[in-house]
Parts: sequence; C-alpha cells; structure tokens
Amino acid sequence: MSLGERFIYCLELGFYLQALPILFVWETKRKDRLEVAAHHVATILLIAYSYYLNLTRVGIMVLACHELNDVFLESAKMARYARHETSTTVFFATFALSWFVSRIYVFPVYVIRSTLIDAKHYGRVFDVNIEPHYSILNGFLIFLLVLHMYWSYLIVRIIVGQLRHGEIQDVREEEEAAAAGGPAAHTRHAEEVAAKLVDQTLAGSRGNEPNVTSIPGST
Repeated sequence: MSLGERFIYCLELGFYLQALPILFVWETKRKDRLEVAAHHVATILLIAYSYYLNLTRVGIMVLACHELNDVFLESAKMARYARHETSTTVFFATFALSWFVSRIYVFPVYVIRSTLIDAKHYGRVFDVNIEPHYSILNGFLIFLLVLHMYWSYLIVRIIVGQLRHGEIQDVREEEEAAAAGGPAAHTRHAEEVAAKLVDQTLAGSRGNEPNVTSIPGST
C-alpha cells in the first residue's frame, strides 16, 4: 500500500467515525437518518475490512465513486441556506448528474462487476479460496447500491419539485427539523420577527407605540 492510499484511508475512516455520532447529536433530523447511519456503518466496515485484506485499490475506487458528488451537494445546501436560487440550481444539477454517473452507473457497472465476476475468475485461475471475504465484501457493496437507488428516488422527487414549483426543497426534511434548530427553521423565525417589527413600526408611526415584548424571542 502506498503512502497516498494509506493517507486517503485514514482520512476517510476518520471522517465517517466522527460523522456517525454527529448525525444523531448535531445534524437536522431527516426522514432518511437511519439510512444515512446504516450507510456510514457499512462504509466504516468496508474501509477497515478492505484495509485488513489489502484490497485498497478497489477500496479507493469505491471511495472515489462516493466522494465525487459530495462537494456539489454541500455547495447546493450552502447556496440554498444563503437564498441564492441560481447557485442552488446549478450546484444541485451538477450534483445530480455526478450522482447518477458515479453511483448509479460507474459503481455497479465497473466496481461491483469487478468484485463479483473478475474476483471469482482470478480466484479460479490462481486456485485461491476467496470465501468468506468475497461474500462479505460484495454483500456490503450491494447494500450500498440499494441505498443509492433509494436516494436516487429522492433526488428525482426534488428535481420534479423544482420543475413544478421553481424551488429546490429537501424532501427529507421533517417537521422535527424546526425543533432541531435547522437553518430553515432559523430563517423562518427571523422572517416572522422581521414582519412583526415592520407591522408594529407602522402602527407606531400612526401614534401607537410598538409592543416589543410580543415579538417572539424578545425579552
């Protein structure tokens, strides 16, 4: 294993080890939280297991398929929270395109095909018993592919919502997000406070003093 491969493995393992607890204690609650947690657990086990078996070349390919589109997803989220609709649309479109290319096409057609078919072939050629590692690794990879297909369905729903309403909305967000203090909840609260301030200021200009204590969040 090269120094670069070891560095990537340590970096990715560290990220997913911290992302798993953060998912439950910090991030906004969403409908697919358990699916994301299952994805993180499977990824951690795959990273550790492939490192143990020295199958880091295929491991790097799996990580490349997964990490390619995350940059565009996070950029789309930041643009949405900042209310830059054009940037949100551009980043999300780039994310969706890279998602379907890397996770729905390249991952199963090249990576899983290699681990399912080529691995068996070379096992017979070199007379090596590849079980139980063959079944364990491919089981995790297929499990990740199933999760990708589920999230692809959600992505299609977001795209349909964008075409119908002209605005990108995260269909995973639940009503509990407001209680969890997500960015969208804070934005809505700020808008409500600003609207009440405007109304009460207008009332004061007509001879009535604004009742500041009635504004949510004021003391």
